[in-house]
Amino acid sequence: MAQIGNDIPGNTLDEEFGYNVALNGNGDTVVASAPFAPCLSGMGRCGRVAVYRFDAVTNMDWVQIGPDIFGFQEDGEFGASVDISFDGNTIVVGAPAPDNDAILGTVSVYTYDGFNWNQVANTIGGLDNLDAFGRSVSMSDDGLTFAIGAPDFNSNEGLVEVYQFDSINNSWEILGGAISNLSQDRDAGWSVSLSGNGRTVTVGIASVDEPSLTGRSQIYTFDSGLQNWVQVGSDILGLFNEDESGYAVSNSFDGRLVAISSVDFNNDQGQVRVFQCQ
Repeated sequence: MAQIGNDIPGNTLDEEFGYNVALNGNGDTVVASAPFAPCLSGMGRCGRVAVYRFDAVTNMDWVQIGPDIFGFQEDGEFGASVDISFDGNTIVVGAPAPDNDAILGTVSVYTYDGFNWNQVANTIGGLDNLDAFGRSVSMSDDGLTFAIGAPDFNSNEGLVEVYQFDSINNSWEILGGAISNLSQDRDAGWSVSLSGNGRTVTVGIASVDEPSLTGRSQIYTFDSGLQNWVQVGSDILGLFNEDESGYAVSNSFDGRLVAISSVDFNNDQGQVRVFQCQ
């Protein structure tokens, strides 16, 4: 492996630039976040996101496109999760506000017009304060559908929702119903992965810091007749208690393959397993 282009540094101390990153489909655009970046007001920390595109013509370096996008809520952790469309012109940003009980977590989408990043339609807000709504996000290839995890919802039961763009009303509308966690494991939505076509979602139910639980993952596909999400197959469980299986998940484009991590497997050695839909 060889590095491509320049290092991309953060701007300020303690902003944790690179906390989350996502690369577009052909690898020429990357979104990176700093969820503890200072607010524009200079008071507190709101978080920011920046997008870079590789200039293969002039200087063979990563060049920022558009200005930084800043969060607007102190301790909102804007950028704790990010994802990007295949063409690199649409991003989704989560601001879960996990430590601020005065505000809801939020998710917003931005599109690039060649000069600036403009918000697309409405901001999506969580159901309750401290549900960590937006702790995980995942976007379809066309940028018109995205999934959101809220792992702290209902005393850490967790919840996942999927939204699709309504071009007639210029709004984000929930697709199907919310995907609730009916298992004994906790933290549904700690991770989510939406297939490239936006019709399959994998939900990581990691049971973080729960020594008596393994963690698990569930795969759902959208049933256009029922207008709801229907589970495919059985739950994929961790192998041992405290594995935190489902800590990270990733789908293939068609959703038929999924990679699942168990970060605490074998005394924190960790492991990754890949499953195929039969």
